[in-house]
Amino acid sequence: MKFDRTSILAIAGFLIFVFSYDRLLKKKYPHLHEPPAATNPETAPMESTAAPLTMQSAPEPPRLTDETRPAITPKQTTPTVIPPPAALIFENEDVLWQVDPAGGGFYRAELKNYHTTMQGSGQEQAERVNLVSDRLWVQPLLSKERLDAKPYEVTVSPTTATFTRQTGQLEISHTYEFPPAGYHVGWQVRVHNLSTTTKPISIYLSMADLMHPLPAKGTFFLPGMPMARPSMVAITDADEARFDTEKACESTTEPLLASSPLSMVQILGFDRYHFITALIGAPVSSTATSPEHLRGTYSFYKQPQQLTGHCQFLIFAGQNFGALAPGATIGPNLSLFFGPKDYRVTKSIHPRLKETIDLGWFAFLAHPLLQVLHFFYDLTGNYGMAIIILTLLLKIVFFPLTRAAALSMNKTRIHQPELNAIRARHKGDMATQQRETMAFMAKHKINPMKGCLPILPQMPVFIALYRVLSTAVELRQAPFFGWLKDLSAPDPLIITPILLAACMFFQQKLMPQLGTDDLQRKIMMWMPVIFAVMMIGFPAGMVLYMLVNTVVSMAQQQYFNTMFKKTHGAQP
Repeated sequence: MKFDRTSILAIAGFLIFVFSYDRLLKKKYPHLHEPPAATNPETAPMESTAAPLTMQSAPEPPRLTDETRPAITPKQTTPTVIPPPAALIFENEDVLWQVDPAGGGFYRAELKNYHTTMQGSGQEQAERVNLVSDRLWVQPLLSKERLDAKPYEVTVSPTTATFTRQTGQLEISHTYEFPPAGYHVGWQVRVHNLSTTTKPISIYLSMADLMHPLPAKGTFFLPGMPMARPSMVAITDADEARFDTEKACESTTEPLLASSPLSMVQILGFDRYHFITALIGAPVSSTATSPEHLRGTYSFYKQPQQLTGHCQFLIFAGQNFGALAPGATIGPNLSLFFGPKDYRVTKSIHPRLKETIDLGWFAFLAHPLLQVLHFFYDLTGNYGMAIIILTLLLKIVFFPLTRAAALSMNKTRIHQPELNAIRARHKGDMATQQRETMAFMAKHKINPMKGCLPILPQMPVFIALYRVLSTAVELRQAPFFGWLKDLSAPDPLIITPILLAACMFFQQKLMPQLGTDDLQRKIMMWMPVIFAVMMIGFPAGMVLYMLVNTVVSMAQQQYFNTMFKKTHGAQP
């Protein structure tokens, strides 16, 4: 390879740009490269799943107005360092919950099957993923009540914890029921009228916790950036909305982030990329007006925390339960979900819970690709092998288009001398040159657009697969072999990007040269290097897909060249 002065200056300028931009990102977003001191960055709330609501038919619920909504500011205290009684710790084979006796929520929700770091790296046991960042407040409130510590009377059994308090002539209680297995917790809310008069009842289901930025997954050479940002997610019968909590925390706007119209609320929660905490109503069906559904409004709020530098985010879901007769009791049966955003787990809880897995514009392609990956993983027991098999399957599917493109390029190469002669003959007359060239191509049935046939339909697949490999929790910390211990993170030794660049370089040598000039050849020569640098920050699973795809493309191109030589007696 010949290095001239222009090429050397271009490479130097490119490297200066990469490292200058990297330093700018570190300076502007230091929190992306340093884990928060207050808590583990992987510890985030997770979705909640609601059991059917058992309530009487209610009139139109009120909007969350200043006159009716509870106070939005929880008491700003850090969790007590005194361990609670052992009776307030519940666990099954999947999760360990530590209940907060004053806040009514949780101090901890540790997933036993997920860890913050890879195990077996010199540690006895890697730390479990904890889905509570600071203190997860969970309370049912009445109008104008404050989300803060309450004088609860707490009663426990081996599988339940009940919080009871009295306000005026109303008794409010909520009970958690912990399952023998799984990630959901039953949450039963009840309001009992102790008076001798009828009381109008509106209940506001409330949740609050801190939201920390996601850590960057970097390499030895580049720090990398997170593939997604933490958010608050809302799914109703009419809409789906996400609110970037990191951006909202940096903003100086009003604390109210969103306030919905009347709707069937199905999912409200804190989305932490691979994990989620949420409040879930019953699925909307043909009987959507029945009392089995959470029919009301929701609001999202933020509140900056001076001590931590982060924001506390609050969720309120309000519903009007109508008039409560003396001595009567009313309230919904809900459940909280603490678990991964794995659709094989979530599909049995709520049909729309998988929509919290943000797979982008091409989710209609990404979900089938994820299911195919699961199928091949079940066969091989390794997601790296599943990616390789999926790549081979896609190459087979797109083979007819690849063949048509290769034949078109080789046909164009044969007639390249005539095309060059037309361009030389009409060098000063571009209109005539274009007209003569198009006439020649039409006569010999040459279609240069066929060269794009394999690329165009593969682009949506490429984007969809990228979202799958970087978003799906199944790929989180999934090893391939050797140094590739996490297919969702970049290659720490950048070996696969280097191999990809080498394969792309040799692939160019196999492609027909269609009369490119010296400048174009130099640009094409450096394309593998530029592409490899871009892939350094990509998930290792994505680079593995590109590497296998390129190797198979080289084999296909060699096959097409051989077949074309036998047919036309010409070498590309």
